[in-house]
Amino acid sequence: MSLKRFDFDYDRMMRIKINDYFEFDQELDMSHYTQEYLSKKEAYEKLVKEKEQSGNKGDDQEKLEQEPMKYPKEYYQYTLTGIVVHTGSAETGHYYSFIKD
Repeated sequence: MSLKRFDFDYDRMMRIKINDYFEFDQELDMSHYTQEYLSKKEAYEKLVKEKEQSGNKGDDQEKLEQEPMKYPKEYYQYTLTGIVVHTGSAETGHYYSFIKD
């Protein structure tokens, strides 16, 4: 995964580096960012909207959440193993990394 840490300042008309503090979790669940999950979420939201318009109320979220994913849960789980750090400005600098042993 990569974070966009550079931007363009239209007031000064130059590239800038974003030096804000950022903290990483050691574990990351990517299942909520897959096309499969987002499609299910969109279908659920559409169903809720249709039910509200027709006056029917029911909770189908559990049904959607229980539908099996394409891969097992572990497939979407990641553990942080390293980071890459940039020192310098937006125009020049060096990269170095920290890797978990």
